[in-house]
Amino acid sequence: MGTKRDSDISTSIAPSDGAEESASDSHEHDLALLDQLTEEKMLLRKLDRRILPITCLLYLFAFLDRSNLGNARLQGLPEDVLGGDPTGVLFDWLVSVFFIPYILCQVPCTVISKYYNPRTWIGCSAILWGLCSTSMSTANNFTTLLVARLFLGVFEAAFGPSVVLYFSFYYTKTEYGTRVAYWFGFAAVASAFGGLLAYAIQHAKVSIANWRLLFIIEGVPTVLLGVVCLFVLPGRPESAEFLTPAERKLAVDRMNRGTGGDVGAIVNHKHVIAAFLDWRVYMAGVIYFGLNCALGSLSAFLPTIIATMGHSSALSQLLTVPPYAVAGLILLIASYTSDRIQSRGLMIAAACTSGGIGYM
Repeated sequence: MGTKRDSDISTSIAPSDGAEESASDSHEHDLALLDQLTEEKMLLRKLDRRILPITCLLYLFAFLDRSNLGNARLQGLPEDVLGGDPTGVLFDWLVSVFFIPYILCQVPCTVISKYYNPRTWIGCSAILWGLCSTSMSTANNFTTLLVARLFLGVFEAAFGPSVVLYFSFYYTKTEYGTRVAYWFGFAAVASAFGGLLAYAIQHAKVSIANWRLLFIIEGVPTVLLGVVCLFVLPGRPESAEFLTPAERKLAVDRMNRGTGGDVGAIVNHKHVIAAFLDWRVYMAGVIYFGLNCALGSLSAFLPTIIATMGHSSALSQLLTVPPYAVAGLILLIASYTSDRIQSRGLMIAAACTSGGIGYM
């Protein structure tokens, strides 16, 4: 009996074959999941190295090219081209005319961009707005500047929203916010850098007007970057040449993860209609409208505002740097926090509140 009892006890204690298989399967699943996470981290670093530098530099020059009018104003542009512009009305028109096509063309340009290779669309947009910015250095009257600013708005409208869409091809929801913030943060970098550059150009001894040199120095690199973009920026994940076949498959899987958007060079009209009927789109639009009104006026008129406080033109250019440097730092902190806690509304509310208090 003792032998039988010992046998029964050992049988009850020993794990069943099914339990062993289940534990083995669970272990293999954990290892596979760990391998996938490692592969994703390696892929993410590879994507960041290839995508972020060129897109961030492009946005830096995009913001320089749209906002350098404020710097040019202190370098003699009104006296040379606008007949002195004693009332400031002509300058106000030059600032405002950019935003008319910029607003009207953003939605159609974003929809149309889905039919083209992203690097072709983004690269050509950069080349064209760079040419518009450079051509402003040759202006001899108000009309020429007005037309150049008008087309500058058209081609920049084709760039900004398309890059935001492009990021969604490669980054997941938890990665997206930080990358867009890195990209968008170069607007602050551009404004700070633009102030330093304008300060340096103000002291340049050249045969042409300083403001003409400003447009050339900030416009030509944009054209060159656009050409580089045509060869360096990856297309869609399924055809990205710099990725291995396994990495392309993983990139496509990541793109399809948790999204019901259109994949490939197609546009689902139902999705377009759904976007127009989504109240959250309009709420975000109202918020961004208020932010852009503040940012647009600040970038165009901050050098002039500082100059009216009694500072020289050169020093006024230099004093535009600190606000944008602080803005860039806060943007990175807020976006990182937003991705970590997965809450956009809290960060937006904090930013809008502090910004509103600052303007008051």
